Amino acid sequence: DIGYFRPTYESQKELKPGEVGFIVTGLKSVGEARVGDTLWKGEDASATKALPGYKKVVPMVYAGIYCLEGDDYPQLRDAMEKLSLNDAAWERVKEATLPKFYWDFAQMRRFSEKNQTPFTPAITTLYGLDAALKLIRKEGLENVIQRHARLAKITRAAITAMDLKLFAQRPANALTAVKVPEGMDGIQLLHHINEQLSAVVAGGQAHLKGKIFRLAHLGYVDELDIITAIAVLERGLRTMNYNFAEGAGLLAAQKMISEQWGAIS
Repeated sequence: DIGYFRPTYESQKELKPGEVGFIVTGLKSVGEARVGDTLWKGEDASATKALPGYKKVVPMVYAGIYCLEGDDYPQLRDAMEKLSLNDAAWERVKEATLPKFYWDFAQMRRFSEKNQTPFTPAITTLYGLDAALKLIRKEGLENVIQRHARLAKITRAAITAMDLKLFAQRPANALTAVKVPEGMDGIQLLHHINEQLSAVVAGGQAHLKGKIFRLAHLGYVDELDIITAIAVLERGLRTMNYNFAEGAGLLAAQKMISEQWGAIS
């Protein structure tokens, strides 16, 4: 059969162990009163002691949730105060098989008994995402895409002018992977750039370690960043005795920037 279960309220003077009862009240939030130490018999207005059988609830943190805007905290607090589980709900928690992380009530309860939390949410990631999305909305998504395409062309024009070879046949606009010149120690090149020039250029991974390096132009990057990266790369290559026309990469990059800015204006 399918239908509704509608229990009928029936007032009683007492509830015995094992019985499930109800309390009719005007409370809108469980934070307004803790049942047991604030519940009294209506006919005994002079009572000075709470009803027996109450055991103070151990404070628990059920989930790690933070507001992106500080002004939203009161609204979040009010919402979270309504989150509470009774005994029957805890039994269902034990049976639940849906994968979960922050909302794992059972794990939270175990750690709360030791006055601990199982983990600290990486809220800085959420703040960073919020800031990045604001920048994208301000610049405009289509403009962001076009900027990445421009920076990729500038970078590859410089790389080609330095007689270096691209690693990918059809490189994406996110970054430019470049082959380390034949006979050069790619690991030593990147180490020198890092230690002597205070810059970081990403290298290859796994079987490509020491064989390629990568110049990223994705995200909060503009033409000045590309010029700086090319200048650093040229100095590093000269230190490694790489034979190329000095300044060729910078000239090619600057020429491409001038052409693009002329086209934009």
